[in-house]
Amino acid sequence: MLKPSNDNRHCSLAVETFIKTSLGVATLVVGVQNIERCNIDPLIPIMLIVNGVWYLTSVVLELVLNCCVLCTNKPGFVLLLYAQKAVFSLLFLAIVVTDNVFVFTAWREGPDYYNLEQHKGCDQTTFVLSMVLVILADITLCLAVLVVACVCCCFSGALLFVTRPAREARNKVQQEPPDSSTPRLHEDLPASVDAEVKSNKAVQNN
Repeated sequence: MLKPSNDNRHCSLAVETFIKTSLGVATLVVGVQNIERCNIDPLIPIMLIVNGVWYLTSVVLELVLNCCVLCTNKPGFVLLLYAQKAVFSLLFLAIVVTDNVFVFTAWREGPDYYNLEQHKGCDQTTFVLSMVLVILADITLCLAVLVVACVCCCFSGALLFVTRPAREARNKVQQEPPDSSTPRLHEDLPASVDAEVKSNKAVQNN
């Protein structure tokens, strides 16, 4: 029987795989079917195809690497899994930025869903799906940035709280005045040296 942590991991992996596969198939099919039906910006259907390829490729690679990790428990596959996630996250960021430029530029011009042969004509399903993907991607990125910012703030606050006693002790030592009752070495040293020199001269004279 699997542990609860493994159950949660498998459940989240299954949900992520289902969502990515559904989005990948939908965007790929719509993009291929309407590749010449968006005159306002012919790159929008191509963008859908790129998104579909990205989703399906990331799903396949994650499934293969996760199976290798679960079956072999070798650290090399774990590193490959994290490297794959990092690379695909960077690709996702680049795709999202490009999608925003294409979709919102076309949206500002006003796509025509009914006259596809016109200059601003575009298939409604293609454009709406592109807009939905862009909005979901923007929300995902905003949430990711918010989570990272919260983690950084919490870490900084915890670090300041832990190091507070040491900082207070250091400031207290720096602010304390020197003790006048304690003899200073740099003041006593010349007198002792002078007394020793005088005693040596007296011995030589005698």
